[in-house]
Amino acid sequence: MPAPRKTRGPWVLLTVAAALMVGSAITAYAEFMPLLKIGTVMDQKVASLAAELVVPGPSYRSKFRVLDDCNAALNSLEGNLLAPEPRQSLLNNCKTVARMVLAEEPTYSLAWYVDALAAEGLGDDATISTSLAQSQRMTPRQEWLARSRAILAERHMRTLSAEAEEAYHQDLALLVQSRLGAAWVAQRYVTDPEFREMITAIVEQLPAAAQRQFLSAVRSAS
Repeated sequence: MPAPRKTRGPWVLLTVAAALMVGSAITAYAEFMPLLKIGTVMDQKVASLAAELVVPGPSYRSKFRVLDDCNAALNSLEGNLLAPEPRQSLLNNCKTVARMVLAEEPTYSLAWYVDALAAEGLGDDATISTSLAQSQRMTPRQEWLARSRAILAERHMRTLSAEAEEAYHQDLALLVQSRLGAAWVAQRYVTDPEFREMITAIVEQLPAAAQRQFLSAVRSAS
């Protein structure tokens, strides 16, 4: 009489379950470790991002968090007052984070913007133009990002490529069609004669309702 065959079903299921648990634990670690490393206040963020490369986890939320913290750190007073060596490290680390995200998701507009912001500190005018244009192309209608790009572009008007300058104009056209954006652009209109001529040409191409809204914002800013 043949010996009964041993069933492997339960052992296979246990092995698969264990593997899934390990995989879930690794993913969870990758997701939450950047949040723990960077901290919550600006001093902590700047120090952490300058000290080491903080690799974001696989989720959109994790990528956004690290990129947004790079954005905040690079624009902060604390980040700009760093000594030369940690400042250079902060710039290089944030540039690397942006490039890592873009290697996986080349349409990630915030990553393109952070790449441009890091390039500013590194003195790379060509990358500022290229990455600003790419950011606007990938997400043309997100107001807060359009304003961030416009602020960065305005610091480099003399060196922007034609493509980046056109992207800047597109961002301004978007901003003047929103209440908060129009108020911000109107302040520039009132205080900067050179800007006034340029934005007038842009607004003249917009629908009549947008033109009226911008004129109202200018009156309020005057």
